[in-house]
Amino acid sequence: MKNKVISKINKIGKAGNIISKIAKIIMIIGLIGCIVGTVLMSFIPKDFVTFNMSGDAVITVNTDNMPLIEIINFGDEVHIDKDSSDLSVKWDINDVAYIVSELEHNGNIINMYAEAESYKIDISSFKWFLIPVIIFMISALAVIHFIGILCKKFQYCSTPFTEDIVKAIKNLAISIIPMALLQSVTESITNSMMTGNIDIVVGIDLMTVILVILIFLLAAIFNYGTMLQEESDETL
Repeated sequence: MKNKVISKINKIGKAGNIISKIAKIIMIIGLIGCIVGTVLMSFIPKDFVTFNMSGDAVITVNTDNMPLIEIINFGDEVHIDKDSSDLSVKWDINDVAYIVSELEHNGNIINMYAEAESYKIDISSFKWFLIPVIIFMISALAVIHFIGILCKKFQYCSTPFTEDIVKAIKNLAISIIPMALLQSVTESITNSMMTGNIDIVVGIDLMTVILVILIFLLAAIFNYGTMLQEESDETL
């Protein structure tokens, strides 16, 4: 008769294995859709569908606590002069550069009407967004694959402290690293396309770093458990 703890580990492993298989199927369907979309967009004429992007913003400043600010107009350009420092009124909002085109001064309230430069995106350009998405989905599929392998080993194990399980945990931790890097690249490419400002960022989220460290720590704990298991078996 199986130990109750081992039986619970097997059940959790079975559930994880089933969920990872479902997630893998969904990811594969999405991946195929992205690949087909990329191929189709490669044959679409450049000017078949065009998106003209532009943006407006209103910035309100309350100068109650800034009595030294003096508003000065210089032709078409608007500047704020404070303590003899001349600053052009420009705002970077959500990675979009806005330039003040009109200023309204009403008592202590300043309303600045800003406009972002318009830009054009044709539908065929979206393939350059789908390509990194495809690469990201492949890396995510690899993570799901290693999760499935680990869960399957837990499903059929008679003890969780084996070298195969330790190896599976380490492989899972390693597989998360490229996915995390590609996620930041994909997000920055999306933002670049939506804002018209090219700004490709490669980085890893701090929480992802902590997660990878914790998984490697878990692998070290299981490795130690494996050593104790082997010593116990040799003693018996």
